[in-house]
Amino acid sequence: MKDKLGNNIPAKINGKDNPEYNKIRRLNPTYKEQANKRAKDYYSKNLEYVKIRNKEYYKINKEKCKKKMKKYRDAHKEEHIKYNKDWYQTHKEQQKENSKKWGENNKEQRKKLNKKSYENMKKQRDKIIILLGNKCNNPYNINHSAFEKDIDYNSCLQIDHINGGGRKQHKKLGSNSTRFYKYILTHLSEFQLLCANCNWLKRKKNGEYIHK
Repeated sequence: MKDKLGNNIPAKINGKDNPEYNKIRRLNPTYKEQANKRAKDYYSKNLEYVKIRNKEYYKINKEKCKKKMKKYRDAHKEEHIKYNKDWYQTHKEQQKENSKKWGENNKEQRKKLNKKSYENMKKQRDKIIILLGNKCNNPYNINHSAFEKDIDYNSCLQIDHINGGGRKQHKKLGSNSTRFYKYILTHLSEFQLLCANCNWLKRKKNGEYIHK
């Protein structure tokens, strides 16, 4: 192995691996290809052992792994979302089965996750309700005075896409309501608040209630 100046770099110094040699060797495309092939071969032959080893490493270095994964996801956000969507489309049944199996084996953890997810979703919805005025826009002049002061009034409010198409947008972003709420927060001008009665009237008048 030679450096940029053409000088030979020894693989070992005093019987120990030479870091400089390994560094330059890794930059060699042929070495990379061979190393990747060796890694894949080893992984396929020792799958169970690698899984156990990775789990043990994760337990010991949990915070370090989380930071590393977050850093990678942040740097490849769009790519990560696209990969997950594509994978889900081709593995729907497998994903359902895995989710069901995990839920059965981790009932308490599933309850905690569901509760946390619901609380986060509710916080986002409450924030949107306040930003959109905290009351029905009342486009059909319906008398709301009978229930407007009720403590549970805002639970009757629905977030409506002004020009229609909210259902299509939700479907495009996936079934995740949290993701859809994030979209609404960055596109507030496209949405309004309607009570259930006004929303259904609008859907019927505009033909939005027809699911295509």
